[in-house]
Amino acid sequence: MNTNKGVSAMTLQSSGAISLDQIRTEYGISGAVSMNQLYRGGSYVDSTKEVTDAISSVTEGYSVVSGTVSYGSSSAWGQEGYSQRWNHGNLNAWSFSNTTNQGFYGGRYPGQYGYLINGQQTSSALQSLDASNGGGSKAGQYGYYVNNGESLAAQPDTILDMKCTCDNGLSQDHSLECTIGRAGDYYVWDYANDSGVNSLKVEVDTGSGFSTVYDFAYIGSSYTKRYDATDLSVGDKIKITLRGVGEKMVYAAFLSTSTTTHADKTINVSTTVPASGAITFSNFYGGENG
Repeated sequence: MNTNKGVSAMTLQSSGAISLDQIRTEYGISGAVSMNQLYRGGSYVDSTKEVTDAISSVTEGYSVVSGTVSYGSSSAWGQEGYSQRWNHGNLNAWSFSNTTNQGFYGGRYPGQYGYLINGQQTSSALQSLDASNGGGSKAGQYGYYVNNGESLAAQPDTILDMKCTCDNGLSQDHSLECTIGRAGDYYVWDYANDSGVNSLKVEVDTGSGFSTVYDFAYIGSSYTKRYDATDLSVGDKIKITLRGVGEKMVYAAFLSTSTTTHADKTINVSTTVPASGAITFSNFYGGENG
């Protein structure tokens, strides 16, 4: 990997004349460089990139399928789940001001569930949650964590990490409508600690409204790829719905760039730049700094 690169201006154009100065700017190269130093996978031109802009925006959704929410909202994210767990929502935007309504003995729940996009980390406020600021009569008594026992500083290596929890006597749908910010191929995965109870639904909108591409089907207890959302364009939308039924500790959905693992946000870049042999300026059409 190029460890000497600076900040890239933008992806190189797909046609027309490209100069060596443009190549240097894109790949963050300072000083003189020759064409035989610009092979893909070499010192300057990376072959892969960690994507941090795959999702440009998210719209949350929540509805009760049957039963009653014992504590919290019945129309939006923010309700009690399995023992000592709470469905918060965006864990990157978690704050002390937007969690005052949780009501775990007058404070915040030990388990904070929700989602993270584009490889984001939980908020600094959430990372600081402890007995001194958790609030209520049982602050810190059970410890604090995100999702199913993960660190408060969790930062999943994937495009979307979405985890929910469900309370007794309730069937509920949590959904995320994700607008694509970077064209490409994405893959929907799922997982639950209880097999064959909770379920996943996937819908895609490429400009003519949402259509169901994967209808509600049971989630298993191993990470499984469920749908290939290939050739998505900027502005397309993918909607992921998780349905929980009864007391369930965790059920999850993921959006990955990989067909072999749920936890990946790596893409190939500068694919037309050769790794050896003849190399020309036109090989850098669409080239991108890793």
